[in-house]
Amino acid sequence: MGLMIFFMCFSMHFESLLIALKKTDTVFRAALVGSWGGQVPAVLLLFYFSGKTLQNVYLGIGMGYALLFVLYMVPFLQTDMQEAAAKAAAENDATTPLAVAA
Repeated sequence: MGLMIFFMCFSMHFESLLIALKKTDTVFRAALVGSWGGQVPAVLLLFYFSGKTLQNVYLGIGMGYALLFVLYMVPFLQTDMQEAAAKAAAENDATTPLAVAA
């Protein structure tokens, strides 16, 4: 269960970073693959080969989160941070400041 929590926390961390980088399409695809291509089959395979226990549920979910962690980490590491920072600065310059009530 500890590994499941570890991979879940790091997956959510990288998910929030990718959302901040406006890569929501990557987040959607990776979450879909991580859940339906990782967690569900892992739990079913563990049930079939190792027995129907709660430990196998947590182990299968942990395996799915480990896959999700990798699927989030790869696009994040391939991101050009200088380009992302320049885009964010350009978006910030294009916005108008909020009016301050007197």
